Amino acid sequence: MMSDKNQIVKIFLKILILFLVSCGSNQTELIKIDPTVFIDKEISLSQIADEIRYIPLDNSIKFGLVFSIEVSDKHIFISAKDIGILVFDLNGKFITKIGDIGRGPQEYVYYLRFAVDDNENIYIRDSFKSVKIFSINNLLVRTIVFPDNDAYFDDIEYFNSMLFIANSSFGDSKYDWIILDTLGNELIKKPNFIPNFPSNLGAWVGCYKYDKNIYYWNSYNDTVFCINPVFNYHPVLLFSPGNHRLPRSPINDFSKLSYYMQPHSLFETKQFYIFKYFFDGREAIAFINKENKEAFAVPLQRDDSGYGKYIGGISNDIDNGPDFQPFCCLEKEQGEYLLGLVNAFEFTSLKLDLSGENYGNSNVMEIVNKINETDNPVLMLVRLKQ
Repeated sequence: MMSDKNQIVKIFLKILILFLVSCGSNQTELIKIDPTVFIDKEISLSQIADEIRYIPLDNSIKFGLVFSIEVSDKHIFISAKDIGILVFDLNGKFITKIGDIGRGPQEYVYYLRFAVDDNENIYIRDSFKSVKIFSINNLLVRTIVFPDNDAYFDDIEYFNSMLFIANSSFGDSKYDWIILDTLGNELIKKPNFIPNFPSNLGAWVGCYKYDKNIYYWNSYNDTVFCINPVFNYHPVLLFSPGNHRLPRSPINDFSKLSYYMQPHSLFETKQFYIFKYFFDGREAIAFINKENKEAFAVPLQRDDSGYGKYIGGISNDIDNGPDFQPFCCLEKEQGEYLLGLVNAFEFTSLKLDLSGENYGNSNVMEIVNKINETDNPVLMLVRLKQ
């Protein structure tokens, strides 16, 4: 009997060792995000895509800087600076404006981040402590106020019939994320295991959905996490340590902030992780190949017409229209799409070349001939190669 027990213990230890070795191996194989080693590279759309669709957005309400975009099966939802949440149909026709900016019952103060559920209810981050829920008919459904005073969230996603709350940090956050049901009841809290540190700058935080999972990142943390539909999680990417990372101490000279990596967005496709960031005085979009782990950066140029606007990006050699800057990835039955926004003046600038044979594409010509430089941006949907 004793020998059988010893044999079972030996087998268990072998399995445990194999498990630990396997986990260690996976950790070393994680792709690292390191802007100090990204190589600048020109890339054209024909290398990754095979089709482009343009959606001019209705000018009923003029807007400029866009914070967030969500696309459902019926509508396009846009968070626009100084305006709020706008709803368009899939052809770009304006449908409605959700609520108003303010502190009243049907108003919201913060609206940079929002989520849309399967019934097209809109969950708007009204403050760091509350969410206001509107129907697609612009009716206030309910307000969720976080009971936990330590919750300080920065991003929100509707995921697996729940609300995923991505928590922010000034170095003293208790949680990385919180899971709520749509009534606001807390279900899961993921503790932040990094010891508290003094800071006077909040972390850049984000989350995105891909392939039935949700992903969370925080510029103070090293790890990008993947959370599955039953809310188990594991690491998938690492932000490389180094002097390019935000220090875990107060920043006294904010003029030096440009020397640190500032993540702006992170999402993925079947082939790439796509990382938009500011570092060393410039904005860029990095493409990290999932298979061979090669990484390169496409630098952008600042657009002086407005804060947060940049021009340039991926060269459009498919229809010779404007260059492309991916904003997010959409998964549809027809395949994967990258979605981007193109400023109207980038189309009007093509009018100078109308006589050239390069601009024979009817879709581009139609927009160029009818758009004005002060019009709303144009949505650009790029279908990726299978």
